[in-house]
Amino acid sequence: TLAESLLKDVLTADPDYADAHAWYARLLSIRIGQGWAADRQAASREALDRADHAVRLDPKNGLALAMAGHLNSYLLRRFEIGLDLLERAVAACPNEPMAWLLHGASLAYVGRAAEGRQHAEYALSLSPCDPFSYMFHSFIAVCCYVDGDYEAAVRHCQLSTIDNPHYSTTYKALAVSLVALGDVVEARKAGA
Repeated sequence: TLAESLLKDVLTADPDYADAHAWYARLLSIRIGQGWAADRQAASREALDRADHAVRLDPKNGLALAMAGHLNSYLLRRFEIGLDLLERAVAACPNEPMAWLLHGASLAYVGRAAEGRQHAEYALSLSPCDPFSYMFHSFIAVCCYVDGDYEAAVRHCQLSTIDNPHYSTTYKALAVSLVALGDVVEARKAGA
């Protein structure tokens, strides 16, 4: 992909650029979540390695800490480690939207969905015109679903699909939210 090619160019020019390693980890995480990774285990190892390397390069880098935290929670289910890294990310850079967004997701994973939703909504407020707003809405939808606010989850899924109809993660959240509302017909459409 173009993003991967550009990240490789940056890392060739500066192999110690923590942000580039962190974004590369995020690119791999998206591939894994979307089901695009040819080898999920290899992609997971590389994503974790890149995020960990980014943190070693710059231990106070909010983006690097956020990616390492998210991957520990999302891929390894090591929630305590993930949440610690994500809390450090927010403290290191309180204006980093990805730190707040991914922290919100991890809070939802451990049942603290209302708090997670606040974090994810705050992330969107930090970057309201972000080209990845579909991802923000998708993560907010997950928080809403876990918190039992299925109507809000559906609304955020709809906003996500308007911005990017190809982000399959949103359709997963949409399907389960619609089932929770009793709309199995629409849930099947979302699942398809």
